[in-house]
Amino acid sequence: MDSSKMTALVIGAGNIATRRVKTLLNFKFNVRIVSRHISVDMATLITGKDSHKKIEIIERTFEPNDITNCDIVLACTNDRRVNEIIGIAAKKANIPVSVCDSAEESDFWFPAIALSETMNVGIVGEGGNHRLTRENASKIRTFISEVLDDEK
Repeated sequence: MDSSKMTALVIGAGNIATRRVKTLLNFKFNVRIVSRHISVDMATLITGKDSHKKIEIIERTFEPNDITNCDIVLACTNDRRVNEIIGIAAKKANIPVSVCDSAEESDFWFPAIALSETMNVGIVGEGGNHRLTRENASKIRTFISEVLDDEK
């Protein structure tokens, strides 16, 4: 699967969405973001070097036709009902969806990623504690960079 030819739709632009967009960009996805508000961290990410080539931003609320021409959908809003609606719309269109606040409504879980020169590691939590997953991913990144990459 060549992710550089795929488009990921991310609805929301807060902390979780920002982490997921970083990962998508690392794997060369084209990213479409739909959100009424863009967080400072997301704004920094999307104005970074070369990011503009792969990111489209639509500043408004989600509309069901936003999923047109997408390969995967990530529902990352802070509104449970909106995330549910996004999940339903994606499933109706047969597009795989990850709903950030509901593992049951997701077709796949979006991992935290630890990237290094020598390996890629995906870390998936149980779905209820994003902070713990993020912290453990950080520890694994440190281990990889300090121990494993030094052994190459």
